[in-house]
Amino acid sequence: MTRNDQAIGAAVRFVQRVREIVHAKQANRLAIMFDTPQTSQRQLANDMYKPAHRKRTMAQHLRSQFPITIDTLKALGIAVIQVPTVEADDLIASYAKACVADGFDVVIVTNDTDMYQLVQTSSCLTRLTTA
Repeated sequence: MTRNDQAIGAAVRFVQRVREIVHAKQANRLAIMFDTPQTSQRQLANDMYKPAHRKRTMAQHLRSQFPITIDTLKALGIAVIQVPTVEADDLIASYAKACVADGFDVVIVTNDTDMYQLVQTSSCLTRLTTA
């Protein structure tokens, strides 16, 4: 908590994990993608896709730390990518595919097991909790 009673523990731990992963994977390029609060294109097209209540279940003390996390990552020179109405999953898939096509080895760090479909010869997936 800060002097203003702003929770920062999750933001601090997230940034620490990013630094640990960058060091462990010896990454020389990095981008972090986040969802935005806007309803995604998929949700607009299909009411049964990730109902809105799932996004609202995050505790406010965690939700309030996203701006702090994003500002800290940017201050460290880390690219933070968010596109309104586009889910982070789709951004990750697009960037991973483009980077592999350009000859880069790609490490995707996420707890989302749906991302396993992106794994190819020159890419791998690491779970955020075990990276």
